[in-house]
Amino acid sequence: MAAAADTMASDNNEYVDPDWIVVLPRRKRRKTQSKVPSPAKEVLKQAWAPTDLEIDSERESKVMQKMQSCLKKLETSKFYELFLNQVQGSEVSACFSRVLGSEPKMNMVIYGIGSIESFEAPRLQLSLAMLMKRKLDWIGDMEVFDPVLSATESRVLESLGCSVMSVNEEGRRQVLKPTLFFMPHFIKDYVASDYTKRILAARCFTDEFRIATGPDDHSRAFHESSWHFFSPDAEQGLPSV
Repeated sequence: MAAAADTMASDNNEYVDPDWIVVLPRRKRRKTQSKVPSPAKEVLKQAWAPTDLEIDSERESKVMQKMQSCLKKLETSKFYELFLNQVQGSEVSACFSRVLGSEPKMNMVIYGIGSIESFEAPRLQLSLAMLMKRKLDWIGDMEVFDPVLSATESRVLESLGCSVMSVNEEGRRQVLKPTLFFMPHFIKDYVASDYTKRILAARCFTDEFRIATGPDDHSRAFHESSWHFFSPDAEQGLPSV
C-alpha cells in the first residue's frame, strides 16, 4: 500500500484519515518450483534516499523544537488520555496479547507519515507513536518511511529514536513476527484495484475498534482512526493477485 503524502492538507485545513493496523505472522507456504522474482520482491530492492543531501543544523533544530512542542501538547491532551484507556482496556489489550503470543516486543512500521517539518498533523501522529513506545514496554523498534522526507527530517527522526528506511517497500512488506503498522495517510483510491479486492475481503476476519478523538482541536489529526486486528489463519480465503 503506497503512501499518499501529496494529498495531505496544511495545518489549517482538513486532515486525511489515519489507520492503525496490527498484522499477525503469515503461515508458511510451500515453496514453488519457479524462482522468478515477483514484482513485489523487485520493489523491495529499490533503494531510496532523500533528494536534498544538504545538512542544515538550524533547520534541523527548528524541526526538533516543533516535534518537542507536539509531544508535550499531545501528552497532556484529553485525546491521549482516552487513547491510553482504550489500549490498556480489557478488549483491545486482549487483542494485543493474542497478537504478541510468546513474543516480548512488537515492532512498529510507519508508512506515509508526511512532512513533519511542514505540517502539524504528521508531527502529532508521529508524537502519538513515540508516546506509545514510551508508555508501553511491548512496543519495539520503530521504522519510518515516506518518499517526501527530507534529509533534515530524516536526521530528526533518527535523533528521536526512529529508523528511516533506505528502501521504498510500497507497503509490500512480508511480516514474520507480530507487527504494528501505522499508516496515517493510507488512501484507498491510491491502491491498485486488485489489492483493493484483497483489502475488502479481509474485512471478514478483521476486528476493528474505532479510536475516540475527544474535544481537543488537534485531535482532527486522528479523525476516524481505528485499530485493525487480523486473524492469522484466514488469509487463505483472500482473492489471489
